[in-house]
Amino acid sequence: MTHQNEKTAKIIFSISEIEKLIWSLTVIKTMRLPVEPEWKIPYKALLKDLEIIKSNLDKIQQPEMTEEEFYGDQKKCKNCND
Repeated sequence: MTHQNEKTAKIIFSISEIEKLIWSLTVIKTMRLPVEPEWKIPYKALLKDLEIIKSNLDKIQQPEMTEEEFYGDQKKCKNCND
């Protein structure tokens, strides 16, 4: 759920990372706090989007991605120069 003038970023996640995000958002969705439930709305929307993305990914068979394809030009760690 983005707003018209909101900046966006393209991020690559593995399926296992998407599953972890879905799990964490599910935890947030099910929390019971003594505050108005409206604060959960953006989290629920993001959860729904991620569930759709995962479902779509589950339907297609993707070839294995090499490390170079996954990481792009980042051959070395910026912090440790590995």
